[in-house]
Amino acid sequence: MTFLRRPRPGANEIFSSYLLRLTQANGYSNYQAILDYVSIQSDLHKLNYLSKDSTNLTALSQMTEVEEAQLWEMVFSEIGDRKIKAYRSVLDYEWLEREKIKICPTCFATDGYYFSFRTSKCNKLRI
Repeated sequence: MTFLRRPRPGANEIFSSYLLRLTQANGYSNYQAILDYVSIQSDLHKLNYLSKDSTNLTALSQMTEVEEAQLWEMVFSEIGDRKIKAYRSVLDYEWLEREKIKICPTCFATDGYYFSFRTSKCNKLRI
């Protein structure tokens, strides 16, 4: 079985953003319906830090027809000492804590997804 609508991940899109777009494209009111459907247990703000030891993305891969390896590329992997490997860089974990990330709603609406820590400062609204 696959989802009726299967949007392709955007360039450098993070996993939680892709899940939200998948949710919207298929008419679900909440991302949790998709997580339940593919047996992933996580809060939205933790979806970018999934562990391969405790999470299986095979069902989601089959239902979206997106390669599992590509889905894992959207997830930040921990490398210890409160560091995260993301976008071919090593970042301090604090860059990605949800209380500190600023997402411009105008940019999100224009681009359709949040794709990089570098966009945490909006050039349009100067936030």
